[in-house]
Amino acid sequence: MRAKQVPERHTSVDELAVQLPCGIRTSHFVVGDEASKTSPHVFISDWPPNAQADPHTHAVDYFEYVISGTQRVGKTWFKAGDIRIARGGTYYGPLVAGPEGCRVMVMFAGSAWEPIPVSLERAASLYPGVFKQMLNDSSPSAEPEDAEA
Repeated sequence: MRAKQVPERHTSVDELAVQLPCGIRTSHFVVGDEASKTSPHVFISDWPPNAQADPHTHAVDYFEYVISGTQRVGKTWFKAGDIRIARGGTYYGPLVAGPEGCRVMVMFAGSAWEPIPVSLERAASLYPGVFKQMLNDSSPSAEPEDAEA
């Protein structure tokens, strides 16, 4: 039996935030049915200056929007307002925050968002097999807001 869906949820990036061991602070939420494999998963992440994520891919399509700062993906620099769109299975990286750090929003087209490392030797910053668990361990329970007239 499916859990009762909450029609509306109010929260904040700060409430949802998880601090990763590499210094990146990320917030995660699902748009729609959390049990559905096709509901979009959204991350808003604050990268400290020069933070890095090793080359990887994802099983689903996604986009990344740079809200502030700069980020290098491979050899290409992205600045605030830039959007990067990729198909699932596209390898890219490394990702490196600029000297001022950056804030990005990433939306995945489904629940198979976990990073898949290019190689196990270059997987340390991706936390393979534990990233999703870190988010689940810190996830607040969703409670419906009181309806206002």
